[in-house]
Amino acid sequence: MLCNEGPPSWWYMESPRTGSSTVERALRRVFPRAVAVYAKHWPILPPEKILKSSPASIITVRNPYSRAVSCWNFFTVPGSISFVDWLKSVKDNGFVGGNIEARPQAFWLQLTNWSDQLRQERLAEDFWATVNRLRGFSAEQTSLPVCNDTGGRWVNRKGHKTTKTDPWWSAYCYHSLSLVRELYDTDFELLAHFYGEDLDSAISTSEG
Repeated sequence: MLCNEGPPSWWYMESPRTGSSTVERALRRVFPRAVAVYAKHWPILPPEKILKSSPASIITVRNPYSRAVSCWNFFTVPGSISFVDWLKSVKDNGFVGGNIEARPQAFWLQLTNWSDQLRQERLAEDFWATVNRLRGFSAEQTSLPVCNDTGGRWVNRKGHKTTKTDPWWSAYCYHSLSLVRELYDTDFELLAHFYGEDLDSAISTSEG
């Protein structure tokens, strides 16, 4: 969790696999006094002092369909398990062990009534809209510092480099659609103002 006591006052929760590392880096550049008060991704509210003085609460969100594929790619060894089998395993065993950060975004979304929700699909646009509102003025909008590497080479949580030659929606079939809708039902509910359960709509939003 990243917090800025201000002015302006705000706190940011890094929901996993939603562009959170990119936003965290960008916020630190714009607000160099911001500090991390908790470990990244912890689904808890900030200390009471910060909560009372920071009316702005920020979180990143993502279409549940594309996020599910991202979680599968990030938390497994490439080629070791199919998307459908991974989803079945999560359904049978729950979001435990190495899959814990693949939990529904609802774990983080239900913490509070967020003042700013930054969409991964429109990350730069939503980021600068929020920053400009917080600062009270519009400034030059530079590109966000994309965070996608580790030691100069992007690897997933298992330490493997993944290939992303196919679009995320190519992982879907009848069974995977059904499983994602079941496993991430709370996300579809809480993010209905952004995303629907129609896969074609999700693909259109991603492409746009």
